[in-house]
Amino acid sequence: MRTSRVFLAVALFAVCAVLVAVVSSILFEPYGSKSEIIWHDYREAQEIDTVFIGDSIAARAFDPRIFDEELGTKAFNMSSPSQAVAETYIALREIFEQHDIKRVYLGMEFSYLQGKKDITPMRVFLREKWRTESLGEALSDLAYGTDPPSLLTSSEWVNFPFLWVKQRVPYLTPNVIVPNAKLKLTGGSLIDGAKINDPDWTYYGRGYGNYERRYNFDAGPRMYYGKAFNEPINPRKLEHLSDICSLCAENGVELVVVNVAQPEFAMISLGEGEYTRKTDAIKNVVEGAGMRYFDFNCASSELFDPQDEYFEDWQHFNIVGGTAFSNAMVSLMKRVDAGEDVSSLFESYADHVAGIQEISSIDVSRALTNEGVDLHIACYAGSKVKPEFQILAKGEGEQEYRVVRDWSADPDFRYHLEKHCVTNIRVNAREQGSSEPFERYRAFDVLS
Repeated sequence: MRTSRVFLAVALFAVCAVLVAVVSSILFEPYGSKSEIIWHDYREAQEIDTVFIGDSIAARAFDPRIFDEELGTKAFNMSSPSQAVAETYIALREIFEQHDIKRVYLGMEFSYLQGKKDITPMRVFLREKWRTESLGEALSDLAYGTDPPSLLTSSEWVNFPFLWVKQRVPYLTPNVIVPNAKLKLTGGSLIDGAKINDPDWTYYGRGYGNYERRYNFDAGPRMYYGKAFNEPINPRKLEHLSDICSLCAENGVELVVVNVAQPEFAMISLGEGEYTRKTDAIKNVVEGAGMRYFDFNCASSELFDPQDEYFEDWQHFNIVGGTAFSNAMVSLMKRVDAGEDVSSLFESYADHVAGIQEISSIDVSRALTNEGVDLHIACYAGSKVKPEFQILAKGEGEQEYRVVRDWSADPDFRYHLEKHCVTNIRVNAREQGSSEPFERYRAFDVLS
């Protein structure tokens, strides 16, 4: 009798767990995620001969419509947010089985090859791939991108029925949850779902979507590119990149690996040594396999000149930038296909940074002391640019800034704060001798 009760309790618990998983998935898992739209439209595509792939950097950089119009291709963008290198390999392996692919563009920046995590059962891109596949295919995918011991012992198996733990609707409010659930239950438009969960994102078809908003280089979040991307490239991920090169070679596919252009402060903040080490590691793998590698951070202005209005944030293109970059890429590939030597369109790190004639951005680190706040200004500019800085402040209740230190080339300053108040500090930057009121600025509050 006791055994029966235990069995019944376990069965009841299992049923409740399944119900919770199903209901929570309906309520909290977003309908129309980027990965879901990509895989759905990929399966609907009749013919594909060109593939763009990579993480969100590539997702925003390559507009298939421009390539199709200019190069006569039938292109599709399979890039997805936070796509791992192993996922790229897994996706290409399937794509090559289903389509006669001529060329693959793999877009990236350094974070694509950094980090220690393997792929897991919770990867959204893979979960959408597995919707129409067998358990055996899913396990085969996981076996490629994960060491067997870590795969079997992964704590994320516990969350496997609850994808919303990793990806959930943006707001837990009825005006988001209810229409999201309704679309999911009725099998409504994935694009309508995307509009609910990411209303600023516009989908243009063939796997490509982007944003219109523009990044504010002055008032945007503090820069942290150097800190975020200073960790070394993961050797295991370089091996995955090598596998991608081999996979393309085995299938007679031309691979073009592209270091997608970032705001100029990105490469400047890393410094020549770190930047060159990373690019050389990638270049050695790609060109060593007989494939092409182009670093658009060092593209000549004749080929591509990144503008402020091209960026949606400190890392990604918006629709304007994606269009400009796609046109530049098309222009380059036309020359490549014509057999031209395009090496003159790219510069060394030193030559490129020397050619930057403006201040890309500034960042201000601050440290509170007993005497006030110590400021240090990091200026990301061309190597020949000589910057100067002006420091202003306003206290609580003040409407206008007052100058606390006029223009000086000194990047360090101690400001004496009043006790128990909030002070807004603004740092202006410009090139020495400029008549402009400022070129870049950074403003922030300091609580004493």
